Amino acid sequence: MAKADAKNVKLSVGRRVAEERNALGLTQFDLAERIEVSPQYVGLVEQGRQNLTIETIVKVANALEISVSALFEPATTSRPPPGRPRNG
Repeated sequence: MAKADAKNVKLSVGRRVAEERNALGLTQFDLAERIEVSPQYVGLVEQGRQNLTIETIVKVANALEISVSALFEPATTSRPPPGRPRNG
């Protein structure tokens, strides 16, 4: 079994958060309000620059209406799309 690399896991989880947030049409501000953190914190998470606690992982999953394990599935994008989600 290959060893996990923390940096790659953080990047992958961050991409998954961005993918799921965008799928719901939420802004970083919207997600931040749902999990009671700053939009800057959400940005750091999506960039893979924030180490999440288990408590925060659960809050994020609940806010995105997905299972905790879904955050650890492979991302379908190489990086989060820039800017706000487009409604329409």
